[in-house]
Amino acid sequence: MISSDPGSFRDPKSRVYRSGSRVLRGMRSTPEELRALLSANFFSDAVRAGTLVDSWLLSDEETLRAQDSIRDKGSWNALVEHDPLPVVSYPFEWPIGMLLDAAKVELQLARAALSDGYVTIDATPFNVQFVGAKPVHIDIGSFEPYVDGNSWIAYRQFCRTFLYPILLSLGGDNSVHREIAGNSIDGIDAQKCWSRLKIHQKYSPRTGLQVLLQGTADRRANKSEEQLESEL
Repeated sequence: MISSDPGSFRDPKSRVYRSGSRVLRGMRSTPEELRALLSANFFSDAVRAGTLVDSWLLSDEETLRAQDSIRDKGSWNALVEHDPLPVVSYPFEWPIGMLLDAAKVELQLARAALSDGYVTIDATPFNVQFVGAKPVHIDIGSFEPYVDGNSWIAYRQFCRTFLYPILLSLGGDNSVHREIAGNSIDGIDAQKCWSRLKIHQKYSPRTGLQVLLQGTADRRANKSEEQLESEL
């Protein structure tokens, strides 16, 4: 029996399923696109380094057999199998050191993927699990071919779910990141982060300026959306 994992319901590009001890992922990407991704240098390097879950494309025959047991099988063009994880944990359970390690891995993967023609389209702690003390990225649906000239689409999410909780925790409350992750999987926005920063953090070019600029950009974007809605 194949059952969907309730933790992957928000991902429009893929969904995780469990069949006994096996972990499968339905993908909107075509088999050809997935073969290119799985054979990319950055991908195989990260798998060998233990920072990316090992994954392989199911054969056409295996895919057809598995799809017979998947209710929403029409949504997916291919099925990938992952190495199963010994333990599943969540960001609101982690000490700050684990969140820092997860953030570093996400940045390392994003940089490596870009050098190989791919980009990460999301960057959230919920894409990371730990095998022992080692952070492992588990969502291969995060990777898409990079379009020249585009900015990093996942930057805002990285700030909200990694950078801002880390800044607030390092500011003196080493458990606030758990509070943020427990209250919302979307993290904390720049304006709320700014209001909770310590004075010395606000005046630091390395922290305060980062949050202030993003908060200004968010306000402008919100005003533009409100103006557009009023004109419709």
